[in-house]
Amino acid sequence: MASILRSTRASSSAGVSRSARSASLRFTSSEPTPSSSSSDPSSTESDLSSSSPPPPSKPISVQHLLHRRPYLTPTPPPVLSAIQAYNQRLSLALSSPVPTHIYFKPGTLPARRFTYEAALLENEVFGTPMPEGMEVIEKDQAVLEIRERDALEKDEVAEGGALEGVQREDRKSCNREGAKSLYLLLKNKEGRWRFPGGDGRQEVQGREEGRPEYLHETTAHITHSLLGPHLSLWPVTRMPIAHVPGASSDEPSTFIFKSHALAGQPVLTEAATAAGIEDYAWLTKKEIFALVHEKGNEEDQRWWRVVRDILNDEH
Repeated sequence: MASILRSTRASSSAGVSRSARSASLRFTSSEPTPSSSSSDPSSTESDLSSSSPPPPSKPISVQHLLHRRPYLTPTPPPVLSAIQAYNQRLSLALSSPVPTHIYFKPGTLPARRFTYEAALLENEVFGTPMPEGMEVIEKDQAVLEIRERDALEKDEVAEGGALEGVQREDRKSCNREGAKSLYLLLKNKEGRWRFPGGDGRQEVQGREEGRPEYLHETTAHITHSLLGPHLSLWPVTRMPIAHVPGASSDEPSTFIFKSHALAGQPVLTEAATAAGIEDYAWLTKKEIFALVHEKGNEEDQRWWRVVRDILNDEH
């Protein structure tokens, strides 16, 4: 019994001593060392003086691709027209005759008109002769007035009318080439055609105080400052759709943003005149290729190699 009490007291005293040593270790480790508590001001100043200033940012320019989408159905090529005609003949040959006794009252004007138009269609498609003695029934005046929506443009162009000189030759009109996509380009004093744009690091006027400015906002501001505030635009995205790298480290990198031109006509402002803008034009992809790639220099061709992939192909 006495030996058990002695061993218990010895173990308890050993535990107290171990806890005291660990507490002293924790206390000494929490105390700051002289090297960590004291700092040398001269070393901090030398570190700040030795750090090099940040390198200057590379210049950035932005361009705005203004796209006027087609508003007329394009004329199909001859191959597609032949396929459509063949399908029409095949569908007519395989179709069952219409039960006229169900849909028309015998002897009435609608029944006679349907019989005449069915015989006329077979004559045009298959060359079947018209039945002898069939009554010729003219179409209603309202039906005759229904025309293709681009019939007026086709007629005036075929006759060499005013549309040929006003819309097709006037490249300042966004109503020309209704079946194709048009893009707005500006001509500078050096004779180069580019999308509207400018320095991407200039501040946007009228923005909220303390609010960061974004490149798509800067691009829209530059466009309206050059072409007036009456051009209605719809931005496609806030991110650039193309990047034209500079030929050297001194030349700026160009980021291209895209918007749809909904309405309005561009008017060159005083800011455009001060920037050296002399003219503008709504051009198709083929016309841009002729102006920039065929007649341009190496810089124009390098710009075209990037731009050609973001323009809609003409059919």
